[in-house]
Amino acid sequence: MKAIEVKNISKEYVIFQDKNKCLNDKIGQKRLFNMRNIKKHIKKKFLALNNVNFKVDRGEILGVIGENGAGKSTLLKILSRITPPSSGKIKIIGRTTSLLEVGTGFNSELSGRDNIYLNGAILGMKKSEIDSSIDQIIDFSGIDEFIETPVKRYSSGMRVRLGFSVAAFLNFDVLLIDEVLAVGDINFQRKSLDKMEEIVREKGKTILFVSHNMSAINNLCSRALLLEKGSVLCDGKVDKVISEYYSKIDYLNNDNITTRKDRRGAGMCKIKNFKVKNSNGDKYLSSGDKVNFNIEYRNDFKKKINEVKVFIRILSNLGEPLLTFKNFYNNNNFTDLGKKGKITCIIKKFPLKVGKYYVDLAIRINDELQDDIKRAGSFQVDFANFYESKYEDKNAKLGYFLTDNNWDLEKYE
Repeated sequence: MKAIEVKNISKEYVIFQDKNKCLNDKIGQKRLFNMRNIKKHIKKKFLALNNVNFKVDRGEILGVIGENGAGKSTLLKILSRITPPSSGKIKIIGRTTSLLEVGTGFNSELSGRDNIYLNGAILGMKKSEIDSSIDQIIDFSGIDEFIETPVKRYSSGMRVRLGFSVAAFLNFDVLLIDEVLAVGDINFQRKSLDKMEEIVREKGKTILFVSHNMSAINNLCSRALLLEKGSVLCDGKVDKVISEYYSKIDYLNNDNITTRKDRRGAGMCKIKNFKVKNSNGDKYLSSGDKVNFNIEYRNDFKKKINEVKVFIRILSNLGEPLLTFKNFYNNNNFTDLGKKGKITCIIKKFPLKVGKYYVDLAIRINDELQDDIKRAGSFQVDFANFYESKYEDKNAKLGYFLTDNNWDLEKYE
């Protein structure tokens, strides 16, 4: 049975831009934007969603992923009936509740308790229905000490706690959740994810979950949808959709690090190149290989160097951090970098199974961040050879890590 059906949804916005680009001109000429001066402004159209189609079954958790600006939040606002589509139709069966932005649906002047009743009334619930759940809502939120306090005095984290608790325990059929859970602390995030799974498993509710946390999407959702520039790029099994997402933002050519604009740091010492090779200088890696991570840099740091910290973090194809290598753990400190050079991290027996991996890189000098590049590159482990055994299976679900181990048998009779 279908809980959500989206047919040919499009959403177009009209953007007005003032021809006067200089703030002094605007102030001097008192040309503030208003609809009366419509002819004096440049009119552009922006298609936030373009002919989006999908269905969600009852009792399904659908994860929606994509880069910022892909149309995820616009889609949820249309499904929540906050904004209408420019064209197309949506069909949602049953009561729908949403948690889109911090404080959405709250009256700031009312207390937390009053807002619970207000949200329930909006959902069409009777007071007796809300009464039966209110103790659970307050307990789950963990803000019982402040439940009689006006919401306007709540922190963003407290608002998220109360908002999710209300959404999770009141009587709904479809729950729409945006990235807002990321505002909460890690313990509440975990508790919330467990609660969503319980809601679907035990009560057969439907959840549409937007997140940039690929690990949460992978562990929680039964299906995923990838949006790109307002269109559905991929719809299907979670692991395949996530893989497609990363392939779109992947930096397969590690030589392009010099042109990356999304790096952080003071920039006095910058990473110029990055390579992953085995002991033979080959990029085709096997589990168990001796592997070299080579980082080429240019150094323009003017002060005396007392300490250099280099970070190499390896992530799974789902974006999960797996390993971090740090030079100072082994007392390999560098105090004379010169103008140019190469830093090499040597792994004697590479412990990851066959698969694709991503690398984050960072350099700090005298405890000041100089360069930090997320997903600076990627590499592939193609062969299973950690145990040098004919029984190794590169397709076996062995987890991520491999390690040497010995077995022993002790007979009692």
